[in-house]
Amino acid sequence: MSEVQTLARGLMILEKLAEAPDGLGITELAETFEVDKGSMSRVLQTLSNYGFAEKDERTRKYILGPQIVRLSRTLLTRMPLRETAKPYLQKLVDLTGECAHLAILARGETLYLDQVESPSALRVTTGWVR
Repeated sequence: MSEVQTLARGLMILEKLAEAPDGLGITELAETFEVDKGSMSRVLQTLSNYGFAEKDERTRKYILGPQIVRLSRTLLTRMPLRETAKPYLQKLVDLTGECAHLAILARGETLYLDQVESPSALRVTTGWVR
């Protein structure tokens, strides 16, 4: 199967940014992907122009941009599994007094789709944004 190399690289860059909460610089990304800094700068600028990456002017590092959240929210709201599971999650919370989480296995990793928080003081929360 053929692919567009620049697009594939851009998607891999997004995955790297997702793994680096403090962000990554142009030089570090260029070395990781074995491309020159000018090419990496152009890819990051394009990702920034479309909201998929942001440059922290203070650190000069790139992080994921708000468009990632917008796309994620759109995907999550279209998942019927969340709507179907919500009453069961609430029932679990009511029965146990503990938080209940809905997750799936995606590409070998846990992907949290929803949660119902416990009314108790001690809570476990996931690292995703609603």
